[in-house]
Amino acid sequence: MGAGLAGLTIAYLLQKSGFSSTILEARNRTGGRIHTQRKSGEASVELGATWFGHQHEELIKLMHELGVDYAEQYIGEQVFYEMNSMSPPQLLTLPSGSDETFRLRNGTDSLINALSDRIDESSPVKTGTIVKEIFDSSSRITLFTSIGQIEADIVISTLPPKLFLDTISVKPALPEYFRQIASSTQTWMADSIKVGFTYSEPFWRGKGYSGTIMSNVGPIIEMYDHSAVNDDFYALKGFMAGSYYSVSADQRREAAMQQLRSFFGDAATRPLSYVEKVWRDEPFTFSRYNENVIPHQNNGHGVYQKPYLDGRLWFAGAETSAISPGYMDGAVNSAKQVVKKIVAQIQ
Repeated sequence: MGAGLAGLTIAYLLQKSGFSSTILEARNRTGGRIHTQRKSGEASVELGATWFGHQHEELIKLMHELGVDYAEQYIGEQVFYEMNSMSPPQLLTLPSGSDETFRLRNGTDSLINALSDRIDESSPVKTGTIVKEIFDSSSRITLFTSIGQIEADIVISTLPPKLFLDTISVKPALPEYFRQIASSTQTWMADSIKVGFTYSEPFWRGKGYSGTIMSNVGPIIEMYDHSAVNDDFYALKGFMAGSYYSVSADQRREAAMQQLRSFFGDAATRPLSYVEKVWRDEPFTFSRYNENVIPHQNNGHGVYQKPYLDGRLWFAGAETSAISPGYMDGAVNSAKQVVKKIVAQIQ
């Protein structure tokens, strides 16, 4: 279940191992928490997963295998930093030798597209399909979905565990220890607000600035030059403080523009377009926590490393991975591990 990075990677790896699958995706698009916003004549803007580093080895291996290229994220030598509302922004010089950060050259969705292109018709992707119940009859599993019943030998959920627990009924019920861990597992990006402004020119560079902002004040808490890698379209993109989910999109846009104006001048208030993604408004990502959770809480927990329902229900996805939990590399790692275990189980 799920046509995000983990789900599509699982289908691709199963196909390479000689097995077919059916991918059930609740959204009307593939990609999950990878969401590249595109508009003709403007820079594309990543509203979901974007960056990775040298340490994300399995993700990089997969990109090399699929022929998907990537480039270094431009940070610059100097960044604006706002320590608090009582102090003016400071222009700080970054220390030399900082670890490189990368993003996909043609957009993060190019990885989703490359996987989709390699999955043949034996493994169909059914979008707009919401799974409501999983019933184990002791020989096969029946999934009750928004498009009817679907039979399967094995089910792999790539949903965030908290979302799975809150939206899908499992019969017979999963163990209480699993439910306790899943209910307090942090869903990566669920509380994030990503915002982007596209521009006709990179005016910040003309002032000698990199476009990088770090702020304890907000509303924007991080911002980066998000221009196209071949430097023909221009954008700034970053994170807005999560508390701004409670105001309107127009209010978020105006507040963000005025903050950028304080750094870069009036040119910042004349974007070609403004785009945003409030991830807690995404019903197929966010599920409200019953208690406070911290980043990566219970990510990669041991309860996600084994199957349930007599080996017929498995869990994968960024939150389940013991390696790089919460990141794209975690999604790929989890996909590889679960396919390896399932193939061994079948053989």
